[in-house]
Amino acid sequence: MNIDQLANGMKILTVNTELLISLINGDLVASPIGASTLRMSVRLTELPAYVTSPTFVFEDPKTFEVYLASTAPNATATKLRLAPLHRFIGRRFPEPSLRGLSGDGYCRLSRNKPTEVREFFMALPFPYPSMDGVFIDYVTHPEGLEFITLNSDWRAACRAIPAGHNVQEVIIDLTGAERLNSSYVSRLVQFVTTILALKAKGSFSSRLRADEPYQWMQCVAGAMVSKVVPGSEARDDIRS
Repeated sequence: MNIDQLANGMKILTVNTELLISLINGDLVASPIGASTLRMSVRLTELPAYVTSPTFVFEDPKTFEVYLASTAPNATATKLRLAPLHRFIGRRFPEPSLRGLSGDGYCRLSRNKPTEVREFFMALPFPYPSMDGVFIDYVTHPEGLEFITLNSDWRAACRAIPAGHNVQEVIIDLTGAERLNSSYVSRLVQFVTTILALKAKGSFSSRLRADEPYQWMQCVAGAMVSKVVPGSEARDDIRS
């Protein structure tokens, strides 16, 4: 039975075109997406040579950062799918302590706002699309810190992207972003795709996944950046 399970797992690994990259006990591990009956995982350094041209999928920024710093021969995928907001599936969002229109607390235009309040105004979750006239005293629960720092984690990961990388295409998966204001999502997506484009060795393209259900996807799509390198010209064309 064990031999049959192993053979089935290797078959799944061979034919699957998407591999989720995770960080387990300090090792980068690849697992086929959609292998519900058998979770076949292998260390990225031991990925068989016959598994060619896979799409590497990242849901965690720390894993992505470790991958970018890896010198393993298999850390050279040319196609990536990033789900930067996957962590928020089923999670609570930060909730403000409101002070109405009394003037107490901080409004969007207040100076010297605490970091968590300033970041909250910059990354408002629905159902608060506009809070210009509302005053916030503080962000009321710890999960708000996770909401605020996730953006910083992805930015830190992207700063680790090496110059001259071989990634040719990145697909952004907005799973987990259903309640997020499109301006926040757009800023994150623009930063990630801009860094990838600027540091790409050759032409680079970015897009949302084909079946993206996010209702404000058109706003986010306009923030994505690609890079075209004409064969006969030295200057790159960065466009969004």
